[in-house]
Amino acid sequence: RGGSTITMQLAKNIWLNESRTISRKVQEIFLAMYLEQEFSKEEILELYMNIIEFGPEVFGISKASKHYFKTFPIDLTLKQSLFLASILPMPRANYFNNGFISENRDKYLNS
Repeated sequence: RGGSTITMQLAKNIWLNESRTISRKVQEIFLAMYLEQEFSKEEILELYMNIIEFGPEVFGISKASKHYFKTFPIDLTLKQSLFLASILPMPRANYFNNGFISENRDKYLNS
């Protein structure tokens, strides 16, 4: 969906702001190169999953799994995991109604 790798998104989320400028993108590339020299792909993914936003004031997979499904990440079902992955491009949209996945999001996940 976007042009950034997970490593680049991690660098942006840790050190940079949301501005969409060429200079910020160049900084993101160099910071991503640094991360890839210092950490394994597994460590980068773990860091990313622990800081990304899954909704307003919901940061990290642990908080997201508890917030949406009242469970631990290890206990998520496949559909719950797909739901969490599907909201990453727009984590502030309303995909949940009264404690359940909204009808439109449910249709999307089943397609």
